[in-house]
Amino acid sequence: MNFLAHSFLSKNDDESVIGNMIADFVKGRLKQQYPPQILAGIEFHRKIDSYTDSHPIFLSCKQYISDENRRYAAVILDIFFDHFLAMNWDKYSQIPLEQHAQHIYSILEKNKHTLPLTFQAVLPSMIRNNWFVSYKKIKVIGYALDNISARISKENSIPEAVNDLQNNYQELEEKFFEFFEELVGYGKTL
Repeated sequence: MNFLAHSFLSKNDDESVIGNMIADFVKGRLKQQYPPQILAGIEFHRKIDSYTDSHPIFLSCKQYISDENRRYAAVILDIFFDHFLAMNWDKYSQIPLEQHAQHIYSILEKNKHTLPLTFQAVLPSMIRNNWFVSYKKIKVIGYALDNISARISKENSIPEAVNDLQNNYQELEEKFFEFFEELVGYGKTL
């Protein structure tokens, strides 16, 4: 799961949101540089990622990713699934997506001093470009894939994965619906 899904699944407190949003920017063992609630959010994020990466439905979605991108399939699918969540937000939340996005951005902005520097560098773009809402647009999913590609030192064709989304849209969306219900249930047990 990517940023939008992690923000949705977070417990309903600022520290959980912060931990869930920064988890990919905190490497290795958790240091005691964060308060316990933020550490719990980071651990929650990691459990969600582990559950996702090993789930049979999620694994079955790799068949829809082209051979040249199969090694990056998990990251690509995370982005695709945020697109489907944004597109179907009203099915999962009574709070409008725009309102949710602004709430999360506000929490992150007012706690910017606690965020890792690498996340602080991303935050202005996240807010300015309203990532959560813009995930609805396939063009924006293409930009996200471009950004991922640029961060990988090896030559890759990740930007072309947007074609996998377009060519397998219905199948991937159906898998998303099936999987996300289970993920939400799992998140409630943590």
